[in-house]
Amino acid sequence: YVYGNVMSLRSPSDYASETTVNQNEFYRLFYENSHIKSHAEKKLVLPATTLAEKCYHAMFFGTGLTTAPDLPATTLEEQCYQEMFNGCTSLNYIKCLATSIDPNNTYNWVNGVSASGNFVKASSANWTDGDSGIPNGWTQQSASN
Repeated sequence: YVYGNVMSLRSPSDYASETTVNQNEFYRLFYENSHIKSHAEKKLVLPATTLAEKCYHAMFFGTGLTTAPDLPATTLEEQCYQEMFNGCTSLNYIKCLATSIDPNNTYNWVNGVSASGNFVKASSANWTDGDSGIPNGWTQQSASN
């Protein structure tokens, strides 16, 4: 199971208040590791609100996640979420608060996820449907902040 604050991978201390990720920082971190799964009670935390190019590119590609970590950043950078959850066939929940969405930044980010699920989004966000947006067949709802 994967859980806890991902920023703790930078340092065993002084990570709790970090909200900025660097270019390529978590690129392919768990790539094609099918043993990576969501814990039923403990959440994985990606606290960054300031993203950089490719920071989470293909981070969970091909893993066994069922629930995505909450994604609090409102502005997406070049390819930051590209292929992030691609091939996560059991994934059925995403909460993403991005309000400025460019399909290049989310290209194929949900390709191959579960056929049904829940997508929680910022009420002002204009997402497209499909592999680079909100998965087809998923229920959409606005986040309560």
